[in-house]
Amino acid sequence: MRIPILRALVGAAALLLGLVATASAVTPFSTRYSTNAAGDISIIGNSMLTCPTAAAGCAAAQAGGTGVNNDFTMTRVDIDGDAGTFDSSSATLSVPAGGQVLFAGLYWGGNTGSGGNAAPDAAARATVKLRVPGAAGYAAVTGALTGNEGNAYQAFADVTAQVTAAGNGVYTVADVQLGSGSNMYGGWTLVVAYRDDAAPPRNLTVFDGLEQVSSSTPSKSITVTGMQAPPSGTVTARVGVIAYDGDRGTGIYSGDSLSLNGTPISDALHPANDVFNSSFADRGSRFTAKSPDYANNFGIDASVFTADGLIPNNATSATIDLTTGGETYLPGVVTSAIDLHAPRLVVTKSVADVDGGQLLAGDTLEYTIAVGNQGTDAASNVVLSDVIPAGTTLVPGSVKITAGDGAGAFTDATSDDRGDASASGVTVRLGSGATSTAGGSLAVGASTTAVFRVKVNTATATGTKITNRAEVAHNGATSGVSLLARSTTVSTTVEGAAAPTPAPKPAARITITIAGPSVLTAGKAGTYVVTVRSLGPATAKNVRLRIPVPSGFTVTKLPPGFSVVKGVVIGPKMTLRKGARRRVVMRFTPTSAAAVRGAANLSATAGGAAVRTVQDRTPVRVVPAQRPVPAVTG
Repeated sequence: MRIPILRALVGAAALLLGLVATASAVTPFSTRYSTNAAGDISIIGNSMLTCPTAAAGCAAAQAGGTGVNNDFTMTRVDIDGDAGTFDSSSATLSVPAGGQVLFAGLYWGGNTGSGGNAAPDAAARATVKLRVPGAAGYAAVTGALTGNEGNAYQAFADVTAQVTAAGNGVYTVADVQLGSGSNMYGGWTLVVAYRDDAAPPRNLTVFDGLEQVSSSTPSKSITVTGMQAPPSGTVTARVGVIAYDGDRGTGIYSGDSLSLNGTPISDALHPANDVFNSSFADRGSRFTAKSPDYANNFGIDASVFTADGLIPNNATSATIDLTTGGETYLPGVVTSAIDLHAPRLVVTKSVADVDGGQLLAGDTLEYTIAVGNQGTDAASNVVLSDVIPAGTTLVPGSVKITAGDGAGAFTDATSDDRGDASASGVTVRLGSGATSTAGGSLAVGASTTAVFRVKVNTATATGTKITNRAEVAHNGATSGVSLLARSTTVSTTVEGAAAPTPAPKPAARITITIAGPSVLTAGKAGTYVVTVRSLGPATAKNVRLRIPVPSGFTVTKLPPGFSVVKGVVIGPKMTLRKGARRRVVMRFTPTSAAAVRGAANLSATAGGAAVRTVQDRTPVRVVPAQRPVPAVTG
């Protein structure tokens, strides 16, 4: 199943932002929605009229054969079995997992007809019924007309709230006001702009209006201005249009064309001389996630076209040409998702229970946020923000940068260094040149890592999910465009209540620290010192040290009595009186940078009889070994 997703490199500011038509439009196109975000636009929808099943040639036309609404007495589609509706059809929305709906526009329209075959109530054409996934029934949706030409119309309603709440699934629309009989047409579409952190940064734009191309005005041109094409490389462009009354046929029904900068656009489902042929498609692949699923939709188009290489580098304008060989069609919506020459910050978040074992009320969680630029431009003013999760409390003084420019610990005070922290959240200004008031720059290929800790409140109930997601605001260094990158949501569950506070009595307490290099060269060993200290007042007995060997590393030196068991360095049991310490020296060697796959965490835990387990960790980044310079001969 494929949803039409428009990814047009037709401009970086806003496709059609400067619409100028050489002939007057029924209703000029204007910007309905525009934003810059990693994400895309999906279009779903369906027809509300089809040919009578018993009519000669109807079945073949519905299956994709030649057939036009002029040749049939068009009848209403009504799939819902609800006596309270007079037409209905459905389609399935499928936004990627983790996607966030930014905008959802419901469009509907067609021909209300006249006489005995007129729409049930043409005066109500700005109102329809919408049933969202999971709903038991319909809700009324009232919109506004975006265009009206005689009996032809298009209406729009913002349904962002409804789609955000309902999410993916089957959407059904009913009671679109349309006439029936010969030459009648109409249907609906749902245009959804969404954030997708796995997608490149794009300008997401939706335009609507109502234009008419007909035998009296067989060609129209739209000049697009204010765009910004990439400075180098082939410019990839995909253009999508929603239109009404396009016919699938020959003779007078052919001749519909779409061109970009003078070059015709077509694909396997859209011949060059019959582009508007009643199809729902995405770059040559038919959209089938709808009911009923007709290949020929008898007068409604919602298709995406590939137009690679038709926009020159650094272009700031382009021209869209529409023609017809003698029929009439009405474009109503244009959408674009424009790949930007911009940074693409990938934010990876992880969480660890510092205390080890099950997560209990009273334990400490450490969040690690790694940020890397995988885009085509440097990022400027890079600022990480993170909310303190419900059920936890910030650990004071725990905010720090552990890798990248400005590594170090920060105070919690506002604007005295790169990091700020409070009971509500954490802010860290990342990148080269960051200050106490502004984020820095992250070059293409550069990365950085920040951490902070929270303590699970003792009153947090068993079974509580603690969820957290980081955001990194930044700008494109070249374009200045504002962008926002997000991590995946990490979640941990409190598995037990905090242990009851015992009566005061002498207890054994220990601490553990790891010291060693934070950067290693592949193939070269690094020496790490793990120190366990007894804080008393009681003697710590049967204390045992455990150090997992990070993936891609080998152990090249161990102290006497230590061994590696199933990838974990395990030491002998120790007895430590108050004030005593045990210092363990060992060496680890990364086999290769590729084997480690970025940064690793070297961690160590220690615990014993009636001694609470403690843990420390240090990030280790592995860099490739430098290749030897060949000797100069000759």
